[in-house]
Amino acid sequence: ISHSESNYGLPASAHEHHEEDDHDDHDHDDHDDHDHEEEGHDDEHEEGGIRIAMHQDRYDFEGQYGLGGFFTQLNGKFSVVDYQHAEIEGNGEIGTVYSNEGSEGRFTLNHRPIGAIEGVTGLQFGNKTFSAIGEEAYIPETDTQTIGLFSVQSLDKGDMTYEVGVRAERQRLDQAGSACDDSSNSFSGSASALWRVSEGSNLMLAYAHS
Repeated sequence: ISHSESNYGLPASAHEHHEEDDHDDHDHDDHDDHDHEEEGHDDEHEEGGIRIAMHQDRYDFEGQYGLGGFFTQLNGKFSVVDYQHAEIEGNGEIGTVYSNEGSEGRFTLNHRPIGAIEGVTGLQFGNKTFSAIGEEAYIPETDTQTIGLFSVQSLDKGDMTYEVGVRAERQRLDQAGSACDDSSNSFSGSASALWRVSEGSNLMLAYAHS
């Protein structure tokens, strides 16, 4: 379990101080103008610059479980994240608040060797909701859901190791009050061959497509 907070920004007076130094170099004799300029600087200093106030809570779970059948071990990871940051104007007003809440998980199964073939098969999924409220909220609230299946298999044969991997994923986006809802499927694969030329040298050839 982790919690983090930060508050940072750049003061607007940093630029004003630079201009004030330039005015002093010109050695103005008009005290009324000088007083008017100083009053403007004081106003800018009081107003300050934009600040970012951020906080995040994150929960991570991880574990593994031994199995006795064809699959020998189950490994799992699951995370929940609650992130938010606010843009605070120089006068203290909150301009825009951005938030991103979601969860994601990944579970894999190791199977028993099939001859010289070893491998792992898994499931990965996620769900997150992004929103922006305020002056710069040009993106509607969006909910993104993903789920993917994958498998990686390897074969050791003499001085060679061959590996093949495949993955299929589906993603869906839902936007509040918008006709831009969308869903898509993607497929990817990879193959590689590793030749152990000597004790300290390997030669590998790999190909991937998505």
